[in-house]
Amino acid sequence: MERRVDANGRISDDFETKRDVSFHRFLEKHRSLAAEQGLLVERRFVATLSRTLAFSGLSNGYYRESVKYLLLALVYYPFDPKTYLYLCLAVGGPITFGSARRLKQNLSGETGMFS
Repeated sequence: MERRVDANGRISDDFETKRDVSFHRFLEKHRSLAAEQGLLVERRFVATLSRTLAFSGLSNGYYRESVKYLLLALVYYPFDPKTYLYLCLAVGGPITFGSARRLKQNLSGETGMFS
């Protein structure tokens, strides 16, 4: 499992904390505000938050957990192509995600984007 350490020595992608604490708190705190903007906004909010959590899981090797949150994202908003892409990467596990990560880095000239 790979994790980045930021300038302050903190682990930048602590998936377990995001999954167990942050996700639920953020959802609880902001969902009603999104709902005030309408049902579609609320559904997209939940979907985006779920997809973001899933990507954090992918980046940290939690492929099965990522699938769970990507499916949740699709239940709430099935029109986001990025969610389908991430789902394919999650289902393929480290082989597909690692290959996609390296390909993206090579094509963009980035280093350390997901590591």
